[in-house]
Amino acid sequence: MFEPGEPGSGYSFKSKVIGGSIPEEFIPGVEKGLEASRETGVLAGFPVIDFKATLVDGNYHDVASSVLAFELAARHAEVVRALVPLANMFGYANSLRMMAQGRGAHYMVFDHYAPVSEGPDDGSFRPVVGMRA
Repeated sequence: MFEPGEPGSGYSFKSKVIGGSIPEEFIPGVEKGLEASRETGVLAGFPVIDFKATLVDGNYHDVASSVLAFELAARHAEVVRALVPLANMFGYANSLRMMAQGRGAHYMVFDHYAPVSEGPDDGSFRPVVGMRA
């Protein structure tokens, strides 16, 4: 589970795995994978800042699981929930597909009505200001 942190708070990781769904020896692999990917992000090479990561559940296989497998899985964790003005979403599907090399997917759900600030309307994708993870 990812949550935004306060500006300037940096990155923090906690494990709240209950019942041994992931053996203790694999949890440092998850933390190492998140550490590595937060510097360059998963999609566009930009650092991911000021967030909290909490490991709450998972699964493992007696033969196929390893610390490295959990590290690689954590490097590719990129589920983002965000509030974005609808005007910014036009063309987003194509941009996401190009940035993620076909691996990204998205869906939209109406949240609420609100005034939108004025800005340049050049049709380019603008970054999300307020994010919920």
